[in-house]
Amino acid sequence: MADDRRDGDVATLRRHPESWATGDEPMTGPQAAYLRTLCRDAGINFEETLTKAEASKRIDALRRRTGREEAPALPEGRTAAEVLADHLHRREAGDLEADLHTNYDEHVVVLAASGVHYGHDGVRYLTLLLREELPEPRFTWRTALADGETALVEWAARGADETEEEGVDSYVIRNGRIVARTVHVRSWR
Repeated sequence: MADDRRDGDVATLRRHPESWATGDEPMTGPQAAYLRTLCRDAGINFEETLTKAEASKRIDALRRRTGREEAPALPEGRTAAEVLADHLHRREAGDLEADLHTNYDEHVVVLAASGVHYGHDGVRYLTLLLREELPEPRFTWRTALADGETALVEWAARGADETEEEGVDSYVIRNGRIVARTVHVRSWR
């Protein structure tokens, strides 16, 4: 389902989990990590057998239940692993603006083959480039690691036109926000 809000030239999209092409697949590692934290905070058991779509819905419900809906205002207490898990969850859901507001420092610096990009507008621009190269991407997170202030994600994606890309992104996360990121992408048809 498309959302009518716009920031610059980038439409912010939020697709419902039921419409995800990979929603019936097992939940991702980052989803599981974040869901474990939310379940622990809510005092309920973690279910390991959820699909991506079920995990997304459970995460949204537990964020409301545990009061993490307001996390953007006070992100400082989050670990790099929590920031990374939330970032991947929001990106998988297609919710760029919530990801920026919740997980990115307003002065983030992103290094990519296309140059150095600054702030939320720089992230929006790179997202627009990716969507042009890879329409309606379906992502697979091969590796998601976080330690101290650093994190790394190895990913693969396939677009609706069968274009495929893979990449490695690295992050510096301070005070609950992504302050620097590198993006390396390789594509093929």
